[in-house]
Amino acid sequence: MSKRLSALGAVPRAPLQAAERGKLPKPSRTAGLSRRSRGELEFLRSAWSAAGAAARQKFLAELIGSISRTAKQHSTLSFTPEHEGAFKSYLKAHVVASPGSRVQSSVFYEHYRGICLGHGDEPISHTQFSRTLKRLGYQKFHSNTVWWLGVRLSGDAK
Repeated sequence: MSKRLSALGAVPRAPLQAAERGKLPKPSRTAGLSRRSRGELEFLRSAWSAAGAAARQKFLAELIGSISRTAKQHSTLSFTPEHEGAFKSYLKAHVVASPGSRVQSSVFYEHYRGICLGHGDEPISHTQFSRTLKRLGYQKFHSNTVWWLGVRLSGDAK
């Protein structure tokens, strides 16, 4: 093909150059990567291919193991019956049923969290907090934010 056709955009230049060198271009999933990153990727591919099946399986097992260990380290406090008892005590002491009232979820959780930290206790996660409230029969309402309906907070977090 002529350079003129390539310049007009009729033929992409890179595949043309590869074909002129006698190499067929590989389908590229790495088009957005830098030249250095593509080189590193090729090195990893060749090292992966050169490694035996046993070495690849061992590597994957170690990788999966490290991921699960990391996930366990970052998991939230497990919610035991003792925690649920303490949570119910918090609700009894600091939350008042009030038809027509509502409390923003983030404010509710921060109040709970402040009370826990003030007593030297480890608070549960916001997700676990919301799930427990829902399981205990509290109603949630979504608008631009999340609200818990029919409740108000009594006292301040210390």
